[in-house]
Amino acid sequence: MNVTEAVRGRRSIRDFLPDPVSVEVLREVFDTARWAPSGSNIQAWRIVAVAGAEREAVIRMTRELRPDPAREANDPYPIYPPNLWEPLRGRRFAAHLGMLIQTVALLLEERGLGCCMQEAWASFRPELATLLKLGSEEMVYCGMAVGHPDRSKPVNQFPRNRVGVDELAEFRGF
Repeated sequence: MNVTEAVRGRRSIRDFLPDPVSVEVLREVFDTARWAPSGSNIQAWRIVAVAGAEREAVIRMTRELRPDPAREANDPYPIYPPNLWEPLRGRRFAAHLGMLIQTVALLLEERGLGCCMQEAWASFRPELATLLKLGSEEMVYCGMAVGHPDRSKPVNQFPRNRVGVDELAEFRGF
C-alpha cells in the first residue's frame, strides 16, 4: 500500500471485529508516528492507549456521567471500543496534534486496521484527566477507536463524498 492508497482508502470505522490489537503493533505505529510534523519540533503530545479493564473503566465512567438509555440507538459518544486517548499540552498545538493523529490513522490503515477519530470524548476532559492521571497542563484532545474493521457491517460501508479539487483549492499565479 502506498500513501495515496492509504489516504483514499481510510475511512472512519464504527464497528470492529472482536480480535484485539496487540501492544506490539501499537508500539510500532507510535514509533513511526512520532516522526509526524511538529511546529518548532515541540512534539506537544502524548498518547495514552487503553485496553481491557482500563478501557472498561473509561466506558463505565462515561455511562455513569450520561446515563441515557436512548444513547444506545443514536450515540454521539460512541459505545464502540475507544482504545486511544491523545492528551495535548496546550490548546494552541491542536494543528500539530492533528498531524500526529492523521499519521497514526494512515499507519493503522497500512496495517489493515481501522480507526475512528472521536472528538466527542473531549466533553469528558476533566473526568478523563482524573481517570487517566494526566498532568496539570495536559488535556484530552480526542479519542480514537482502533481495531480490526468489520467490513461486513453497513456502518463501515456508507458512501464517502468529497468536494472536487476546484471547490477545495484556488490556484493563483500558476
